[in-house]
Amino acid sequence: MRYKTGHAAPARITTIIPQTAVNELVALFNTANWPQLEAKARALTQQYPNNALAWLARGKALLQQGRNQEAAQALQRAVQIAPNEADKHGDLGLALFNLGQFEQAERHYRRSVELDPRSTENLNNLATLLNATGRPAQAEAVLQQALRVNAASPATHNNLGNTYRHLKQFELACSHFQQALALAPANLDAWLNLGLTLLDTKRLEEARAAYQQALTLYPDSPIALRCMGRLLTLMGQHDAQAIACLTRAVQLTPDNPDAHIDLGNALLRTGTPAQWRTCFRQAQALRPLVTWPANQVPPTFDALLLDTPGAGSTPVNYLTSDTPYNRHFYCVLPDSPPDIAMLRAKAKVVINIIADADNGAEILPDTLALADALNLPIINHPRVILRTDRESIAQSLKDIPGCKMPLTRRLSQAELVNAAVLQRLDGFSMPMLVRQTGNHGGDAFAKVDNWVQLLGFLNEHGEGQYYVTEFVDYRSSDGCYRKYRLICIDGEILPYHLAIHEDWMVHHFRTDMGQQAWKRQEEAAFLDQPQRVFHAQSWQALQAIFSSTGLDYGGIDCGIDHDGRLLVFEVNATMLVHDEQDPDFVYKNPHVARIKAAFNAMVSRRANAIQAAAA
Repeated sequence: MRYKTGHAAPARITTIIPQTAVNELVALFNTANWPQLEAKARALTQQYPNNALAWLARGKALLQQGRNQEAAQALQRAVQIAPNEADKHGDLGLALFNLGQFEQAERHYRRSVELDPRSTENLNNLATLLNATGRPAQAEAVLQQALRVNAASPATHNNLGNTYRHLKQFELACSHFQQALALAPANLDAWLNLGLTLLDTKRLEEARAAYQQALTLYPDSPIALRCMGRLLTLMGQHDAQAIACLTRAVQLTPDNPDAHIDLGNALLRTGTPAQWRTCFRQAQALRPLVTWPANQVPPTFDALLLDTPGAGSTPVNYLTSDTPYNRHFYCVLPDSPPDIAMLRAKAKVVINIIADADNGAEILPDTLALADALNLPIINHPRVILRTDRESIAQSLKDIPGCKMPLTRRLSQAELVNAAVLQRLDGFSMPMLVRQTGNHGGDAFAKVDNWVQLLGFLNEHGEGQYYVTEFVDYRSSDGCYRKYRLICIDGEILPYHLAIHEDWMVHHFRTDMGQQAWKRQEEAAFLDQPQRVFHAQSWQALQAIFSSTGLDYGGIDCGIDHDGRLLVFEVNATMLVHDEQDPDFVYKNPHVARIKAAFNAMVSRRANAIQAAAA
């Protein structure tokens, strides 16, 4: 082509960078010199703006520095220039995954696998995304493909272990982590994941040994320190060591909100409120919300969950696991004004999981004000939770027909000491039940048969508030005590478990039901047909009880007294619900799954109602 006189020919755009520059990029990458690699690649993208390698190098350097938004922009340019090169799509997928843009990330991951089906790196990245979005069965298929490409890949075995952990196939998970470690004994991820899986199966000392091996190899690994610290906190016998591990993790990664949360949780046991609240405030400043992504892309809607440290929660770890909606957790803290506009923009429905009226007494008024300010559909409004302490429940249920609600009063230690000295407490006679407020599972709880025993209990547990409850002997004709748990969700009452014990203090974990087939058979029969246990009047009493509380989600622990009445032990929104891993109790799981399905159906109804109103 000829150009007219007076018009200069356009400069030729060069797309090929010199080999010396390529060699320099490779050397910087191999030595993990990310700032220098970024600087060199940026200069090359300015000089050779249509060179895909330069943009790829720039994106990789930014990825390694955690600058995911900038990395995504650079890698999108690389993909535009070279749309049929798998590595560009794979790295762009990783940047988008890190940004939480799962739908776009999946599209690029799948394109990278189409272009290079033998890339175990891209297959593993796709599987990681599938696990993160609640699709472990799909992840397993992808990883089996990766294993066929390279059966000796430690990364693939590690990711398969994670996948089987998601699928609750724990022995298979451990097997793959051990294979990863046989191939790469210093694989930090595999040691930590093995520890997590051992923890899942309550093999705490074995989990501790796995974490210790990780720390022996990598003594300043923040994630290994956090895993060990969390485990030691859970074990409850090594508080100083736990806090030391977690403090070191915070020192190493001060910008990691999860490190501050872990330390705060450890300090809940032994620290002061000022200490642990400082940790949670720091975490919130770094990351206002903790998000559990939906199990599908795109999600059906977003839910905001209101939580706080140490106040007793609704068991959402099970109830809202593996859901089609995003869950955003917000930590309500005193003297920490919330960003109402930001929170409202994040949700169609609010779930208040601060559910213990005693332990949450200080924060529930703040939560109530927040719930009212959000003006969104809410499950278990704090206003309702505040009315579910044991004394209030006893007062509100005492006149329900067919219901025996034992007299319950809340008193200070001083008031009870005075009663013991006088050997008189109005409305009560011995024996009676006494417990320190805020405790569950039989902690700080006893049946006292005389005033001397009451004084001994008070001396053991010290100052504070206590509940005193009328003792009702509800033994069945066979000499066993039976405690039933039922869950009510949006008016639907569902059975959860039956615990049978020879002692008056009945908790499922205290019984010998694992060794007694007849007890398990009776529990299974109750779960299948609860209304054969609770006759018409008792079932009506259950309905009246839940209606009286106003709880959208709540549970009741109850028995049947000698007159055939429903005997109420407690009603609240903290009742534990979880599936069973023990083969002896898996008969419970279909019934537990019904509770979970009912809960999420309720959440969806509330979210859909506001979406329909806005349409």
